[in-house]
Amino acid sequence: MTDIRLAELRRAAGLTQEQLADASGISRSYLALIERGLRRINQDTLGSLAAALGVRPSDLIDDGDVPEKIRAHIDLLHTMDAASQALVFNYCKLLAETGKKN
Repeated sequence: MTDIRLAELRRAAGLTQEQLADASGISRSYLALIERGLRRINQDTLGSLAAALGVRPSDLIDDGDVPEKIRAHIDLLHTMDAASQALVFNYCKLLAETGKKN
């Protein structure tokens, strides 16, 4: 599972868990579970947390050396509506499945 840099960025912003939870529209207990890596985070919550912290959604993802081009694509997904995101994800899944067959 991908690590989320949530606690690090929250502390750097000078926010408590309660403040960040309120600003992003989630419960403090759910935020604490995300920070400890005990709960997965969906795209909407990732976007809400990033907005509350004033960072790009891709800034929350700690995948080591993710190229800037990939980060830009992650951020672009967060500007799309749910239907457009679903189309992109389905297309990527199709590409991945096709690649496995070759």
